Amino acid sequence: MRKNIAGMTVVVGVIVALMAQPLGAQASVPSWTDSDSTTMTIHGFDADVAAENGFTIITNAEGIQESIPVSDSAKALVVAAAQEGHQNTGTLTYSCGSSWLTMTRAGSTSVYFNTGFKVYLPTLWHSWAVDMFSSRGGYSVGLDGGPTPPVWDDGWTINVGSSFGTHGNVRPGSFAVLTNGAFCYSNSPTAGT
Repeated sequence: MRKNIAGMTVVVGVIVALMAQPLGAQASVPSWTDSDSTTMTIHGFDADVAAENGFTIITNAEGIQESIPVSDSAKALVVAAAQEGHQNTGTLTYSCGSSWLTMTRAGSTSVYFNTGFKVYLPTLWHSWAVDMFSSRGGYSVGLDGGPTPPVWDDGWTINVGSSFGTHGNVRPGSFAVLTNGAFCYSNSPTAGT
């Protein structure tokens, strides 16, 4: 009986010693972050939205649609965008900003995602989603909303089973509607390990 008690004392002592270690000392998870940024492109206009916000849609001499500011407030928005380096604002097929997706390992089973966009004008609404794939399956997060300032982002942590080998992308077709009526589409950045 004495040998069993002594053996149990040793086992209990080892368990207590392991539990007393800081959590990170028991299992180290290598950290990683992967990020991708892509341009956003104007794919069309909503003439009613443009008119409600002081813009008008025209077809220029080259046959390309443009959103032109006509009200003082709309002109002020375009001047502010130009001062920040945005050129050709409101021209079909031109760049209207950038979008991104960042993934960071948040432990052995979780990943932190951040996505967003930076466009040259405030938005009225956006239709935005991120699709993720891991060893545990696929996930989708819808992030529709608005109105927003020209820079918008959202982030969340999700349990994906194993944070190794997880990939994600901004869903093709995600877009923001700008105050000049432009439909500004993401070129679907991707991130992963």
